[in-house]
Amino acid sequence: ADADAPLTRQDLCGMSMNVYKSLTEQTDEDLAQPDVRFLDTDDADVLNACELELVTTGSNGIFDPEQPLTRQDFYTSAVQLLDTLGYSYIDDIFVDLSDYDDADELVAYAVQPAQVMLYTGAIDAEAALEPNRPITAEEAVMILDGIMRFYAEWELDPVEPNRYLGEEVAEFALNYVGCRYVRGGKGPS
Repeated sequence: ADADAPLTRQDLCGMSMNVYKSLTEQTDEDLAQPDVRFLDTDDADVLNACELELVTTGSNGIFDPEQPLTRQDFYTSAVQLLDTLGYSYIDDIFVDLSDYDDADELVAYAVQPAQVMLYTGAIDAEAALEPNRPITAEEAVMILDGIMRFYAEWELDPVEPNRYLGEEVAEFALNYVGCRYVRGGKGPS
């Protein structure tokens, strides 16, 4: 695909299936014949990606394969890929998005995927999120490369992600409920 062109839903399926097959060492022959069918495409990557729930399936039998993807929709699909691969800690990840002026533009279903993309390092932590801008093929390749690197490292040492620092501070503070408080006190008493 043209690197600067917006990534389409069909392009996403092809990319996601390549990553999935690469990381699981499966081939097209290993994949079951998908039950999913559409009126506007019979592309094997689209059907398999929908069957594996790597992408949303569309509605009324329409997939709309040429529809360009926004960045937030791509984040969502990248997280679905991680989940399908077996990364089970997606719900435990919290990244503060308050530093991003455009974080309020994220639709509700894309907030956690944006946090996961930042946590994994798949998107640059200093860049704007730009959730509604179409994602280019080049950006998608870079993000998927980041996801693959993160997953490969995690697979070697599958540990739970760091918990949100605020939770740790709260847990620490809760250990001292009931202790006397002395204004200006300096010691353990």
